Amino acid sequence: MPSDPYAHLHQDADDSDADRSTPAATDGAIDPEAEMRARISAELQQEVMMQRFREEHPDLWMQVNRLGRLMSLQEDCEGGEFPPGSCFLYAAVPGFHCFAVRKVLGVDLDTCQVSLDIHSDGELEEGTVMLPLEAVSWYGFPKHAIPLAFPYSGFSTSRPLEGLVEPALESAE
Repeated sequence: MPSDPYAHLHQDADDSDADRSTPAATDGAIDPEAEMRARISAELQQEVMMQRFREEHPDLWMQVNRLGRLMSLQEDCEGGEFPPGSCFLYAAVPGFHCFAVRKVLGVDLDTCQVSLDIHSDGELEEGTVMLPLEAVSWYGFPKHAIPLAFPYSGFSTSRPLEGLVEPALESAE
């Protein structure tokens, strides 16, 4: 009887993969090099995306940087969230200008908006808001509402106010 020319197509899949080093063959072990390559690739993609955004929207670049700094400060807070009354973001939107920030959820460069979890402040309920980047002005921290590890002293100056008044203004009084 002649041999089957298609015999190789009927082999067990287990036999064909037995000598390959795949994650399935190594009981789910993760290749550290592959993990590092994926992380580096993601970082490079993010850098390219940020550079493209900076070139296409130079007017919004400062807001993205402000929000990035705010996100890095939030990482230092317990639970990755700002406590009530510790961080306020000011935005030029109709009806409300001040938002009590709980957490910056993310910045969407495609839609040019930021998503925030906010604390209730008497006017706004606790929840999530999305603000256009062009509306974001600044953020601030009340003087004693945040841990001293933060690099901000609040709304007050750390320098004495004496000597900051112009002599011309003193003589005009």
